[in-house]
Amino acid sequence: MRDKTRRAIEDLVEMADRLRAYRFDEHIRDLGLGFHMQKQSDGSWSIEFDLPDEKERDATLYTFRLFDQQNEAFSFHSLNRLTRDSDLSDNYRDRIIRIRDAYFTFLQGYPEDVEAGFFEEIQHPTRGEIMRVVMNGGLGHRKDHAKRKRYKIWTRDPVREAVLFQELAKIIHVVLGLIKELLALSKQELSNQDHAA
Repeated sequence: MRDKTRRAIEDLVEMADRLRAYRFDEHIRDLGLGFHMQKQSDGSWSIEFDLPDEKERDATLYTFRLFDQQNEAFSFHSLNRLTRDSDLSDNYRDRIIRIRDAYFTFLQGYPEDVEAGFFEEIQHPTRGEIMRVVMNGGLGHRKDHAKRKRYKIWTRDPVREAVLFQELAKIIHVVLGLIKELLALSKQELSNQDHAA
């Protein structure tokens, strides 16, 4: 395998191992992502949402976002370039392309629990839009003014903000599953390549 390919796969393994160690997916599973309503003495309702711990979420997102950045050699955007290395096994190349396709198909879909117009009139954001608006408009990079504006609109009240972060947690949970698959495949490919050398 080419040196550049090996470095990309090794970086993928390192970052995916780091994400696995954060155990954010387990945190989400243990927490659940529901809400609780309680009628107050004045007749109003109090709504409490189950949300992941902010520090755990932010620590996970710091590494997680690398898998969506186009300039990272191991990101989902770059996986198709890795498959051009003919020294990789056919099985590895085929399976990472299937995982990459699953990633983009998932992000192009719409969240099941959010109707069109909930965050913004006439808009029905895809999972990918939700993920990128939160990562690039609210939590991470803030240079994208359009995403920053959308983030502020989408979080204009506590209910919408809570729903947004619940949807983000669901998206992260699914994508972490894909990253774990990449991790296992990549570790096996590196091991097979080392034994073949």
